Amino acid sequence: MRHEVVVALAHLDPYDNAVTSVGARLVPVGYPSSCHADELDRAIGPATAAVLFRPGRPGNLLPLADTCEIAHRHGVPVIVDGALHVPPVDRLTGFLAAGADLVAVSGGKGLRGPQASGLLCGRADLIAAVALHHQDMDERSATWRPPARGRRPDPPRHGVGRPMKVGREQVMGLLAAVERYLAEPGRDEEPGIAELAVAEAALRAVPALDVRREHEPALDVPVLHVHVGRAGVAVDDVVHRLADGGGEIPRLRRHRPTQRPQADPWPTQRQRSGGSEGAPVGDPGQMLPIPPARPTRAPHPDHQPRRLHHRRDLRG
Repeated sequence: MRHEVVVALAHLDPYDNAVTSVGARLVPVGYPSSCHADELDRAIGPATAAVLFRPGRPGNLLPLADTCEIAHRHGVPVIVDGALHVPPVDRLTGFLAAGADLVAVSGGKGLRGPQASGLLCGRADLIAAVALHHQDMDERSATWRPPARGRRPDPPRHGVGRPMKVGREQVMGLLAAVERYLAEPGRDEEPGIAELAVAEAALRAVPALDVRREHEPALDVPVLHVHVGRAGVAVDDVVHRLADGGGEIPRLRRHRPTQRPQADPWPTQRQRSGGSEGAPVGDPGQMLPIPPARPTRAPHPDHQPRRLHHRRDLRG
């Protein structure tokens, strides 16, 4: 039984659980920043079900076309995780032109469809296999027509995809979003870009902030990077105040070159061990949030202060 999915080590991702949760085993190949053709070729074997490819990773990695050529030589399909990379549509056509057998695309993000929706594009037999995993168990054998010839003479029961099904409303919403995008690509981006320009102008008016505009290649959109370290305010503190709704953001102050960041008097365990929770202790780029004073518990009405001779009795 084929149950392994080969993936370059540089293409590992927090979303790998989507692969392993259905029972597949990931087989990483290469190094964190490089992968050679012979390494991929040797990793594919009788148990290999597919090769997983994630575009946009830095390093000396195999192009998608070379990955597909090696995989197809072994009769193994290539699945592209293109959730962040489509639109633009020419990227999707580029993946398929390079030989990808199945491309997964997010229905939200740039397509602006329902967030719980997505697209699968590629070989019809692979898409039909995905549909079988979503099949309802209420179909009668007498009326069952398998989506792919020669597969499953009887209708399957609930598959692994059943708990993650997409509603009809989301399917139609995604269809409308795709049709709208293809009719006028980029039209819906204009209001957001205009709003970004207003925000950029307002933020640049604050001398204590470092603001720069860059282009996010994966989503193909402009983004603003706002560095608040010189303002003496913690990034996490600003986020928390905004999330609270109506909470006043700490007043920004001009940067003092001799000022050192304050350490958190109650650092978390991750901060003590150098983890990523909150701002790292001693990082000159951020000011750590100073938590409010710890609340004191009011004494119980029947509480009696402990006397000194009680303590002596306890000590024997």
